[in-house]
Amino acid sequence: MFMLLTAAQENTMLKVKKHSSRTPSERRQSPRYRLQDGSLVINSTILGPILDLSLHGMSFEYYADDLEETRPADIGIFISHSKLLLTGLQTRVIRDSIIENNSSFLPVIRKTRAVEFVGLSGEQRRRIQQIIATQAVDSR
Repeated sequence: MFMLLTAAQENTMLKVKKHSSRTPSERRQSPRYRLQDGSLVINSTILGPILDLSLHGMSFEYYADDLEETRPADIGIFISHSKLLLTGLQTRVIRDSIIENNSSFLPVIRKTRAVEFVGLSGEQRRRIQQIIATQAVDSR
């Protein structure tokens, strides 16, 4: 069954949809940006490509052998082609998900992790803004 709407009714529906497009579970405070290839997250146990970056957090892929490892950690961002390194970023894990474990003989699992930055200094925030300004491919 089809309904014919007046222009006023259609505009009202569009406004409601536009207003409610942000779901209640959406917690992102700033847009996320996909970075150029060669942008990596690093720390003493993690090395992997950055999936996206914002002023308040990031997500990345990595390999791990511990399924329950979700404690806060210091991480760093390395941009390979410009040799830029930003370390000491305190994070809180928001999500940790398994992508795949296709190997029966290797004890590692490919995962994605989303983290929130905690207690950034002014300098760290400025450097993240610089990374986004110079390395972003597009917004998500």
